[in-house]
Amino acid sequence: AGTCLRATQPLAERAQRALARYRPQLAGKRVFFMPDSQLEIPLARFLNRELGMPLTEVGTPYLDRRMVAAELALLPAAPALSEGQAVARQLDRVRAARPDLTVCGLGLANPLEAEGLATKWSIELLFTPIHGYDQAGDLAEIFARPLHRRALARKAGRLNAGASVHRHTGTPAHRHRSTAARRSRRRRRHPSWPADSTPGTAATTPSRPSRSPISRR
Repeated sequence: AGTCLRATQPLAERAQRALARYRPQLAGKRVFFMPDSQLEIPLARFLNRELGMPLTEVGTPYLDRRMVAAELALLPAAPALSEGQAVARQLDRVRAARPDLTVCGLGLANPLEAEGLATKWSIELLFTPIHGYDQAGDLAEIFARPLHRRALARKAGRLNAGASVHRHTGTPAHRHRSTAARRSRRRRRHPSWPADSTPGTAATTPSRPSRSPISRR
């Protein structure tokens, strides 16, 4: 055991230096894990012990207590553990708790963002190298990004306390309109334009080709 600790100590110290950059941003921020990736329990342990994030709830699709006994022993006693996907009840608990960050599937992230809750897609954790000492800083950055993005938007005066932020640009989500919505507003302003026209271009209506009578022989 002593030999193993001596061998891994430089790696652990390097990981701690990488985590130090993100600890001020994440310490004290409450996190809620929706069940999705089956990685929730070890991730919760990492965020709580290494970065000081309180755990509101840790949900996982399937919980084998024997398999994750070592991880469970390192979790604080306070957070609730939930197994399975009772989505409606879990969403009620998210809305009641209003955590600083919700880790959830893609289908739930956008609606929660629209309600003013910061989210992190759990699927991103499946495709990103996050294992081992060398990836510790990258893993912390994944959770820091959505909080950093909201902080920048709020500092710039583009975000109210309950507003949502566009995931990629950091601008308020209400500014990102669909193409259909933009066309609808344009038609209201310029009712004379045909529905399929755009400013500066002539609308063309394709003519139906004439059909020649078919002779029967």
